[in-house]
Amino acid sequence: MNASLFIGVLGAVLSAVVWILAVQQVRKGNFFSETPWGYVFGSYVWGDAVVIALFWFAVGSMLAANLFSGFTLWILLAFFYLIRSAFEVVYWLNHQATGSHFSPPLIRNTHLTAEQGAILYQLVHFLIVVLSATLIWSLTFVK
Repeated sequence: MNASLFIGVLGAVLSAVVWILAVQQVRKGNFFSETPWGYVFGSYVWGDAVVIALFWFAVGSMLAANLFSGFTLWILLAFFYLIRSAFEVVYWLNHQATGSHFSPPLIRNTHLTAEQGAILYQLVHFLIVVLSATLIWSLTFVK
């Protein structure tokens, strides 16, 4: 079994399991409950997981079916994090502008205020945008 097939099947199966769990959690009223294990996949709450798990299922299935290469997977991942984090930057800048008292994930229950947490969270996502754009550029244009 080659690596693309293994990773694709594993990704598709895990994504299907996450999707089932997400649908169950949303039906229980936990749409906005955090999913700390899902941050690396771009899923911050169970509601995110309902949609994003389907995306990762499609990616895993296409990789398993050999519809694209591992190289293309890297570009897809970088593009996903570029867009996902860009929207997080906008969200948390807006959060700061409205004076909301909601603390971002991973920073909640710390000594930081909601505004300080929002600034740090927005900056982390800005750095992800920069790294993702750089990765896309280097994989695509730099020879």
